[in-house]
Amino acid sequence: LNKHSILEVGPGNGTVSSYLKMSGMEVTTADIDPEHKPTVVASILDMPFPDNQFDIAMACEVLEHIPFEEMPIALKELARVSKEYVLISLPDVRRSLIHLVLKIPFFNEIAFRIRMMTRKIHVFHVGHYWEIGKRGYPPSRVREVIESCGLTLVDEFAAEDAPFFHFFLMQKVSKDKID
Repeated sequence: LNKHSILEVGPGNGTVSSYLKMSGMEVTTADIDPEHKPTVVASILDMPFPDNQFDIAMACEVLEHIPFEEMPIALKELARVSKEYVLISLPDVRRSLIHLVLKIPFFNEIAFRIRMMTRKIHVFHVGHYWEIGKRGYPPSRVREVIESCGLTLVDEFAAEDAPFFHFFLMQKVSKDKID
């Protein structure tokens, strides 16, 4: 495993950064709230890091806390400080609410997922300005913003055990193209 430098914006309780550090990664954290004890107190919209400082810049469960119209600013800022990759996750209300796994000795694991769809109009709550799956915020809209920011979508996925988190892995098209 190669040692990577990672910027985690919005470290929350520190679980992810602790795991990354235990895995040998060099982690810097940034958050607008000093109570989260980040390495640097800063907004995702204007970070005090030089261009191309980190191998990976990530913001998990952060972008929904800013208005959707500011998402391009945040993505460009993540891309600016990253050498190559940007990883984000967003809440996705379209995902399954019920996930069952049946494990029987000597048999393959059987998984069931019941998908609950919603088209509700988003109402601001718990600091969320928007969420994937609410009316007006389909994943295609997020993909359009990603492409408009000089990023290429490498992969998008939801974890089996947490399908309400929608991950987007992006790569810079060109280190010089991000403005």
